[in-house]
Amino acid sequence: MSIAQLYPSASSENNENLYLSLARIAQVDGKVSEQEQALLNRVATRMGWNEAEQALLLERASTAVVAPVIDAEERLERMYALLRMGHIDGSISEAEQSLLQRYAIALGFPAQGIEQQLKHWCSLFNGQISLADFKQVLQ
Repeated sequence: MSIAQLYPSASSENNENLYLSLARIAQVDGKVSEQEQALLNRVATRMGWNEAEQALLLERASTAVVAPVIDAEERLERMYALLRMGHIDGSISEAEQSLLQRYAIALGFPAQGIEQQLKHWCSLFNGQISLADFKQVLQ
């Protein structure tokens, strides 16, 4: 399942927020891998954005703020998408780990114990977990 498919009825603002969050995770360690760029390109294409629109969004990524998500299922889907980006190149850097921790709290996950929880979530991605399996583990 693609990231864009996770949000088929999402508003333009939600789509942009997701993309900005994904781009920020890709950029935070100082380099955007080929796998990260490919995922960003696929998301932009599915959202219907041209190269110029995508470039403008990428410029905004470093200052983007994650919008809280009220719906529990949407929160899990968003966290899955962010973890997927963080792990797409095979490992999660310290900078990505730190950003993912801040994003998890911003999304509404409890701050207490989030570091351990995030380590657990990241370990699930070593086995290329599906969204359905991720949701089942967390619920």
